[in-house]
This record gives sequence, C-alpha cells and structure tokens, in this order.
Amino acid sequence: TDLIVGSGATLAVPHGHELLTRVTGGGCALGAVIAAFTAVTEDPGEAAVLGSLVWGLAAEDAAQRCAGPGTFAVHLLDALSALSPEDAARRSRVSPESREGAA
Repeated sequence: TDLIVGSGATLAVPHGHELLTRVTGGGCALGAVIAAFTAVTEDPGEAAVLGSLVWGLAAEDAAQRCAGPGTFAVHLLDALSALSPEDAARRSRVSPESREGAA
C-alpha cells in the first residue's frame, strides 16, 4: 500500500504486487508515471495518487500473466498500455488513510 500525503489528506493506494520489489528500476519508472500525470493534472497530490493507482493495477495484471521477475517487467509495460481510465476507475480501492490510533 502506497500512502500519498497531500496538503489536504492522506490517501491509501492498496494496489500492486510483490514482484515490483524484484524488478530493478521499478520505483524510478513509477516516478516517470507520476510525472506524466503531473503534466495533465493541476494537483500534484492527485497526480501521485493516479500514477500509483495505474502502476499498481498494471502490476496486478502483469503478475497474473508472468512466469517470474523477468517476464513480469515485460508484462508490466504491456499492462500499462492496455489499462483504460474506465478500468482503473472501476477497480480502484483508493481510500482515505485512517489516523486513528496513530502516535
């Protein structure tokens, strides 16, 4: 789960797959995806949430088709290009992060 902290709220983006941790450059590529959303969205926090959402959903799709980390990277690129805005909106589980019990 990625936590996106903005000026007005903290949002949880509970998408992705553990194979993201086994691919070199995954975090850098996520930064590029977020930068792309920043180019078309005025709110940087919204761009970060949308980028993380799309990246996580694509990772979930890629993990279903791959045989391991090598093929995961290739399938991740394919999944990014195949994900529609409608599909992302339908599958999104982004929610406000609860601060109850936080120290």
